[in-house]
Order: sequence, then structure tokens, then C-alpha cells
Amino acid sequence: MKREKLGTLGNLSFEKVTLELENWIPVKDSPLQNQAYCAVQRMSIMLKKCGKGMGTECSRKMPIDIITLRKSPDVRIENGIGEFFRGLNFIVYPFTKDILNHRILSGILGHIYYFETDFLERKPDGGTENITITLVVDGRPTSLLEEMESRGKVEEKGDGIIKFKYDMDFQIIIPNELPAKEKAWLDALMEDH
Repeated sequence: MKREKLGTLGNLSFEKVTLELENWIPVKDSPLQNQAYCAVQRMSIMLKKCGKGMGTECSRKMPIDIITLRKSPDVRIENGIGEFFRGLNFIVYPFTKDILNHRILSGILGHIYYFETDFLERKPDGGTENITITLVVDGRPTSLLEEMESRGKVEEKGDGIIKFKYDMDFQIIIPNELPAKEKAWLDALMEDH
């Protein structure tokens, strides 16, 4: 993996990451059509974790990292995590299984709708059907999965990979349940962030 820092804008840091991984397969011969790149940004979201006796002072901010991976439709990533990816892909971390809920999902969606308007409006390669969101969680977020199951289908796609739809397509990755090769691939994407 080769990293090149492009610069910063406020609290956002932009990097160009060149992935040299054995498990992605170019579909076309033209190098321009076989591109994928990553950009990293940091945002803070409000997490509400209120308990008895905490009063109104129960909110706190938690920084999360978002890796944005834009991928040509002609590039296939052949592993359990990457095969889910489409044109614009967000890998969001770190989360603990106890705090992940639909309000956090809504905050992430709001961020995407606000900052990715150009992609959402672009035809034919844009739109919500070409966006994926991957959440990296320290364990199985049981309450979130129960809530998503009541709204529609939750699907186990392999060890440590769970998929569901909540306005856009989401997958939950539980790193300590992943096969070694997929965990190494994910670690390489998240390295130094």
C-alpha cells in the first residue's frame, strides 16, 4: 500500500492510497477504467447514552473515522468485505456494539446526503443504489440488528459480516470474527487512521 498525503481542509485530512492487493481483479484493460482510491475524513457525531440520574447532561461527542473508497464499476474486489462495494463506499469506525443504533445510522446518512450531493444526483453511475456503508464494530450489535430485522431483512454473509438495508445498503464488520485474509485486508485500509 502506498500513501500520499494530499492536504487538509479544516479537520478533514485527504490522502491518496494506492492499493496493491492480490484480491482485486480489473475487468477492463484500460488503466483509467480500473481505478479505485481512498480518502480519509474525520467527523464527530453526537452519541446519546443516557441512564437514570444523568439528567440532561448525558450526551457526548465521539470522533469516528470515515474512509471513502470510490471505485470504478469495472473493478471487482473479491473478498467478503469488498465484494459488497459499489461506486462510492464508506467504511466508518470505530463503534462499540452497545452504542450503535438507528440514530447513529441516520447521522451517517445525513453526512452522506449533505457532502455527496453530486454523486447522489449523477446519472447513470450515481444515486443511493451505488453507495454502500460499512460499519466496523467491536462485537455483534444485537439491539441494532433486532431493530433492523423488524424493518426488513438482515443477512449473515459470512464470518463477521452482516448486511441490511436502512435507506442505503449497510454491512457490519466484526473484525475479531473475520477470516485472517479479510481481517488483514481491512486492517490495511484502516492502517494509520
